[in-house]
Amino acid sequence: MIRGKKVLVSISVCLIILSLSSCSSKSDSRSNSALTKPSQSLAMDSATTKGNADFNMGTTTDVAASKSDTKNEATASVQTKVAKDASKIVKNYSLQLQTLKFDEAVTAISSKCNDIGGYVEVSNISGTNVSSDNTVANRTASLKLRIPKEQYVSFKAIFKGLGNILNQQETGENITQQYFDTDAHLTSLKIQEERLLDLLKKSGDLKSILEIEKELQTVRYTIESLTTSLKKMDNMVDYTTFSISINEVQEIKKVTVKPISLMDKISEGFKGSVKLLIDIFKNLLILIAYVLPFAVIILIAYLVGRYIYKLIKKRQNKVTTAPSDAEK
Repeated sequence: MIRGKKVLVSISVCLIILSLSSCSSKSDSRSNSALTKPSQSLAMDSATTKGNADFNMGTTTDVAASKSDTKNEATASVQTKVAKDASKIVKNYSLQLQTLKFDEAVTAISSKCNDIGGYVEVSNISGTNVSSDNTVANRTASLKLRIPKEQYVSFKAIFKGLGNILNQQETGENITQQYFDTDAHLTSLKIQEERLLDLLKKSGDLKSILEIEKELQTVRYTIESLTTSLKKMDNMVDYTTFSISINEVQEIKKVTVKPISLMDKISEGFKGSVKLLIDIFKNLLILIAYVLPFAVIILIAYLVGRYIYKLIKKRQNKVTTAPSDAEK
């Protein structure tokens, strides 16, 4: 009996130990799960915060990325264009021309310019053909013309038949690098404009919208400025500038001089003497005309002074004669 009781006690003790161990394992699992849940929630919150930050910073990041991408695309586009297009050369031609037929030369140059599709930028004509004293005053013309580069050679050929060419000069300026650098910048800005418009459609934040619109305004202003610069350079390349100076001259005529005889010399001497005498008389009359007003004033002053002097002299004589009469 005693042995049986001991066995029962041992069995009950084992059961109690097993039940305690099972409770402790459950509590540990619960505590572990409780610790795991806050860490998971923190991880989810950080991921959410990061996502919101990425969304708010997306505009700046996308704009920066778009700028780097547009540079690469613009460079590739310009390299292709450089391979296809020729060099950009700005040509200038200056000419100094002498002509006997001034009006015909000016008319011929202006007509040829209009016929080949050019235009007159500056036209200045000075001088008169006949002056008031029937002497000839030579005229000058200064023309600045813009001629299509395809007509450069044909237009230059007309000057040989218009007169004597004193001086001519041709210059060329290579603006290829400047042109394609500007074009690359313009292409880059256009691509950037498209990407900014895409970002503007996707953005829902007011601050981001304002930043994108501000960037768009700057980009569009620069695009307009670069477009104007390219058009100006295209015009400079497509049209050659002709600076023409035209001087009217007179034909030199040879004069035959007759031999001078003795009678001719005497006659010329007499004529010279008469002319000299006439000139002296004219100059004398001019001198009298200048002096006459002063002479009149001097004469009046002399007469007035003489009259006053006589009055004073007369009074003095009366004063001296009065005492002598009293003594008598």
